[in-house]
Amino acid sequence: MEPMSRVTLDLSRQDCPPDAEDFRAQQCSAYNDVQYQGRYYEWLPRYNDPAAPCALKCHARGQTLVVELAPKVLDGTRCHSDSLDMCISGICQAVGCDRQLGSHAQEDNCGVCAGNGSTCRLVRGQAKPHVSPEKREENVIAVPLGSRSVRITAKGPAHLFIESKTLQGSKGQHSFHSPGVFVVENTTVEFQRGPDRQTFKIPGPLTADFIFKARFTAARDSVVQFFFYQPISHQWRQTDFFPCTVTCGGGYQLNSAECVDIRLKRVVPDHYCHYYPENVKPKPKLKECSMDPCPASDGFKEIMPYDHFQPLPRWEHNPWTACSVSCGGGTQRRSFVCVEESLHGEILQVEEWKCMYAPRPKVMQTCNLFDCPKWVAMDWSQCPRTCGGGTQHRRVTCRQLLTDGSFLTLSDELCHGPKASSRKSCGGTQHRRVTCRQLLTDGSFLTLSDELCHGPKASSRKSCARIDCPPQLSAGDWSELVRRQQPASVSFNATVHATIGSTVYVTNQTVAVHLLCQLVGPGEVTYAWTKDGVPLQPSEKIVLSGAGVLQIRNPTRSEQGLYGCSVANRLGSDVASSPVLFAGTCTDTPDACTCVTRLSLCPLGLCRGRLPAAPRG
Repeated sequence: MEPMSRVTLDLSRQDCPPDAEDFRAQQCSAYNDVQYQGRYYEWLPRYNDPAAPCALKCHARGQTLVVELAPKVLDGTRCHSDSLDMCISGICQAVGCDRQLGSHAQEDNCGVCAGNGSTCRLVRGQAKPHVSPEKREENVIAVPLGSRSVRITAKGPAHLFIESKTLQGSKGQHSFHSPGVFVVENTTVEFQRGPDRQTFKIPGPLTADFIFKARFTAARDSVVQFFFYQPISHQWRQTDFFPCTVTCGGGYQLNSAECVDIRLKRVVPDHYCHYYPENVKPKPKLKECSMDPCPASDGFKEIMPYDHFQPLPRWEHNPWTACSVSCGGGTQRRSFVCVEESLHGEILQVEEWKCMYAPRPKVMQTCNLFDCPKWVAMDWSQCPRTCGGGTQHRRVTCRQLLTDGSFLTLSDELCHGPKASSRKSCGGTQHRRVTCRQLLTDGSFLTLSDELCHGPKASSRKSCARIDCPPQLSAGDWSELVRRQQPASVSFNATVHATIGSTVYVTNQTVAVHLLCQLVGPGEVTYAWTKDGVPLQPSEKIVLSGAGVLQIRNPTRSEQGLYGCSVANRLGSDVASSPVLFAGTCTDTPDACTCVTRLSLCPLGLCRGRLPAAPRG
């Protein structure tokens, strides 16, 4: 048995040009000049045979004929069209993304071989285009150059298309109406279309910026879902080491990190790299340098570690500034510089890069986080009225919340902002009785204790609208005749003024009675007068005023009776009455004390002490 020969393979680290012919296709086409069953065929490769991936299987163009033309393909042929694994001696061998035979290294989602996914970020979500007949087009999502695993799906009538922009600044629009695989700016795009759905699949990486736009086609909403891995276009790159701090005798040198635009391959300000939270700036590296003794040394001097005889540079900061606010949370700042202590103990300010190894102190911090004094309003008092409007009151004070949760009352000047109102208009409160009752078989109800009813108890009171009160008549005090003192005699005023609801007495000396019907209530008011229930009509003796005044001229016993006043406005109506009594001849003499008492007339004291007080009801 001959010994097995050793096969040495040199796997190229470079991909074949995009226009290079497929290796398996070349092997199939080699049989185009060989007859198969007496005929010539044009043979095309058959890929991804799960049973025999390393056999050369080909199918005839335009035919259903599939033939195994060789038991194994040539060494170096891909086992599958979508992997780097290759056939060696008819056996499929693993090949990693590092192009090493037997390696299982794979590209991460960012396209980095054996990477950890830190050079890209997943972008996913959905957007709702707002297109209309007035706004025909709208940008939906921008997928930047270098993105991978792009999947864009549009659901709805809006038509999705691509606007491309290369690094050189050239632009183009690409619209697809039928499914297929297309090439846009040297990037393969698979377009799928279904009922009310469009899907773009792009393995990537994109060779240009793709802006997906929506175009209006119908008056219905559309939703666009997107998923792709976006490269972090700005990344940190460590610099070379800075010059050594000394030329001899032992020193140190540091390096730093700079932010680089990956696409343009140039250094940019650091804030571009800080945009990505996962993009952590690497820590500076420090190393010893120039460790040879200086020429002035006797050659026997012990070289001590640099941090023993020359302390490392450090940050020195200034005091914090005053807080930006006196309460409620503010900020304060401070500045700092990089300093270094010389061999003679002097503190010198040096370049900031020398302090890159040391943690940078905080530039800003919060301060005065305690709450500011604020207005605290107590609960409103109960509304005093159920209609017509009232006023509620409450106490409003300036208070400071303390750390133990209690409040300290301060003077009003220490609170900022307008003080809350301590009074407001209010309506009223309606009340009702809520009881637990059981319906009996005879149709009556039995009242029970509240505990026997299930479920929440209905409210027994509620706030009601601030409505106007219904009209009501205002009743004054008892009417009385106005008298004047005359020398040596008593006489009476000829006119009696009274308010509805009072009892009016008239005598044969009375010339007129003015009876006032006063309304408390808003809006237009109508008045109607009656005597003994019969409507009054104007006459020589009866004068009716639209202002609610009834005038009785020269009253006699025939005008005696019960006078009623009926008032009404938009809210309702009310009725009140006053009896008018004829007292006949009444003088302030002992013989007329009964009359005088009823009229409350005892100015001379003739009847005082003899008769009971005049009635008031």
